[in-house]
Amino acid sequence: MNSNKAFLVVGVLFFIIGVIALFNGTNFGAAMAQGAINNNGGSMDTQELYWIKQSNTLGFQIFGAILSVPGGFSSILAVYKFNEK
Repeated sequence: MNSNKAFLVVGVLFFIIGVIALFNGTNFGAAMAQGAINNNGGSMDTQELYWIKQSNTLGFQIFGAILSVPGGFSSILAVYKFNEK
């Protein structure tokens, strides 16, 4: 029974972190692009800035999906196993 609770807690934690990363990926990508501007002395090629923002946004969204989908499935499975007994 303790392993089901731990499995549920880890699954819910992964799901929450994944959803946060998924929906805030744009904000994280924009912040990283702003950091790149600051590291380059305040100016940067627009196309390069756009590429940095888009690639980081996509990376955070993929990371969020990778965490949230298995986390959600494991949470559902843990609740099912917990209520089965």
